[in-house]
Amino acid sequence: LEQPAYRVRVTYAAEGRVLEGATRIWVHLGHSGWSVTQDVEMTKTDFTQVWTADYNVACGELQSFDHLEMQMVFKGQLPDGSLRWDNNAGLNWGAAVELRPG
Repeated sequence: LEQPAYRVRVTYAAEGRVLEGATRIWVHLGHSGWSVTQDVEMTKTDFTQVWTADYNVACGELQSFDHLEMQMVFKGQLPDGSLRWDNNAGLNWGAAVELRPG
């Protein structure tokens, strides 16, 4: 049986950041203090250097049923094949998301 889940869209604007010009970008993210993590490959949008990914969180993994606290960092593959991380100067990124059923 599949659990109900919430879908959260993550957007990363690479312009002016260390992943500008990357050919591929992944978001490494988790929630509830990094307790459940995933690596999700992002898709480049029609906008210059803007990438998006959808993150699915199973309802059974939530610590609270009315909000979600997410943590994330980004990893990119540069044109020369090397990998680089953008962790917001060591601070990581965080987001609090209000959850609504439906």
